[in-house]
Amino acid sequence: SRAELEAELERRGAKIVKTVTKSTDLLILGENPSRQKIAKALELGVPIIDLKQEPPALLTGDYCDARQTK
Repeated sequence: SRAELEAELERRGAKIVKTVTKSTDLLILGENPSRQKIAKALELGVPIIDLKQEPPALLTGDYCDARQTK
């Protein structure tokens, strides 16, 4: 679930926020994604993951580790 994914990402040091800014590393879409958030992420070049279409592969650790070295 999205809550489990957020908890795991926080455990790994991610900061979960509700807004998209130029410092956002990733937008994770849930059940009812905001069109404004999607538009802002696209405008800023923020990667988007749709949980309905992609399994939460973020939990493998590879993505989180790579983003931390950015």
